[in-house]
Amino acid sequence: MKSKIILLAAVISFSSLSFGQIYKGNWIVSGNSTLQVSSSKIEGANSSSTTVVFSPSIGYFVADGLSVGISGSVLNSEGSTVYAIMPSASYYFQTQGNIKPFVEIGVGYGGISNDGESAGGLALGAGTGIMYLINQNIGLNLGLQYLRGDYDGIVNNTFGGAIGFSIFF
Repeated sequence: MKSKIILLAAVISFSSLSFGQIYKGNWIVSGNSTLQVSSSKIEGANSSSTTVVFSPSIGYFVADGLSVGISGSVLNSEGSTVYAIMPSASYYFQTQGNIKPFVEIGVGYGGISNDGESAGGLALGAGTGIMYLINQNIGLNLGLQYLRGDYDGIVNNTFGGAIGFSIFF
């Protein structure tokens, strides 16, 4: 009898995890961060850099699984700052359970500044990953992000893994 009660409690607990708020009419607020460490060797010269990226976003579900909103990205690496702000769309695939694969895309304005000089222009962003629903209102995001900026002829490409949280309300 005791094992049946434990089994029933487990089923009820895990079934509540499968209902993420990725349905029409809900809001999502996310924040992802990336830490990238890279090194390269170019004709006898070694170089390395550490990059920190923070990407907040807010969206509204216009249909089940489809949110539209605005996202941003701030990248700081060795004295250079790259930023972007763009309208975006994200699609969360309808799966059973608490793991939801997603894709996202955005187009907007960005800029780069280094040593007191700055330039701005078109920014394109894309990402993919999975969201693990910790409970009905909180998800853990794991994925890959790409940001391309063409800032007055200065082209910047950033690609890396990301981890973050999403809050639904």
